[in-house]
Amino acid sequence: FDPSIVTLTQLLTAKPDYSDADKCYYEIAFANLELKKEKEAADAFRSLATKLPNSLLAAESLFRVGEFNETQKQPTEAIAAFTAGLTAAKTPELRERLHYKLGWVQHEQKQFPAALTTFQNQLKEFPQGTLVGDASFLAGECQFRQDKFAEALPFYAVVIAAKSERFHAKALYRSGTCATQLKQWPQAQQHFTVLIQAFPQFEQLHEARFGLGFAQQNQNQFDAAKAAYLQVTKETRTETAAKARFMMGQCALAAKNNAEATEHFLEAAFGYPYEEWQCQSHFEAAKCFIELKDTEKARESLETVTKRFPNHVRAKDATTLLAGLK
Repeated sequence: FDPSIVTLTQLLTAKPDYSDADKCYYEIAFANLELKKEKEAADAFRSLATKLPNSLLAAESLFRVGEFNETQKQPTEAIAAFTAGLTAAKTPELRERLHYKLGWVQHEQKQFPAALTTFQNQLKEFPQGTLVGDASFLAGECQFRQDKFAEALPFYAVVIAAKSERFHAKALYRSGTCATQLKQWPQAQQHFTVLIQAFPQFEQLHEARFGLGFAQQNQNQFDAAKAAYLQVTKETRTETAAKARFMMGQCALAAKNNAEATEHFLEAAFGYPYEEWQCQSHFEAAKCFIELKDTEKARESLETVTKRFPNHVRAKDATTLLAGLK
C-alpha cells in the first residue's frame, strides 16, 4: 500500500482537468511498479497516454504499456502500443528503443517482412545508435527465416564488423550457413573457421565444425574435411556426429578409397541411433562393397535397408541393386 497512490487518484477524480494530471498518472504508475503491481502500473501508463496524448510523457507511457503487454504474451497489443509510441516519441533514445521493441515483437510473431521494415527504419534513423548491432542481427534473421540468404549476409556483416558482443558469434554462424546455402564454399569456410577459433565455447560449435568440413569437402579438400568431421565425432554423439561420420565416408569415396569409405559408413550405421543415417550409410556401404566385389556383404547391407527401412526412398534403390547381384 502506498498512500501517494490514493492521494493522487483522489486528486485526479476530483479534478480530471488538473494541469499536471500526466505527472500524477506517471507517479501512480511508478508507485505501483515499486509495489510489483505491474498491471496497475500499466493501467496508469495507459490512462496517461490515452487521456493526455499530447503530454511529453505519453510516448514513454506507451513504451511501458507495450513492455507490459509483451510480458503478458499479448503481442497484438504490444505491437499497437509500440507503434503508437513511435508516432508520439520525439527523443532519439526512446525512438530507437521503440523501433527495436516493435521489431522484436514482430520478429517473435514471425511477421518477418514487417519486422524487417521496422529494423531498417531504425537503422536508417539511428545508424550510430546503441542498438545497431542488435537490430542488424535481427534484420538478418528476418531475411534468413524467409530463406533470403544473400539478402541476410550484409546485415550479419555489420554485426561481425562491429564485433557486437551479444550477436558476434551467432552472426558468424549464420553467415557460414548463408554462404553454404548459396554454395559460396570459400566464404563459408572462412566464417566457420573464424567462429571456431574465436568462440570455442559457442553453443553450436559442433554444427559449425560440420559446416567447416562440408565447405572443405565441396572444395575437394577431402583430408581437411575428414579432420573437421572427425573432430565432430570426438566432441559429440548427436545426429551431427552421425552425419559427420557419413560424410567422412563420402570424402573417402570421392578419393576412390572404397575400403576406407565402408569403414566410415558402417561406423555411421552401427555407431549411432539415427535412422536416417543408418539407412543412408547401409546403402552407401553396399555400393562400396559392390565395387570391392564383396557380394555377400553388399547383399547384407542392401537387405538391411529393405527390411529395416522399407518406407525410406533408398529402399526402392536397394531392391534394384539386390536384383542385379549375382
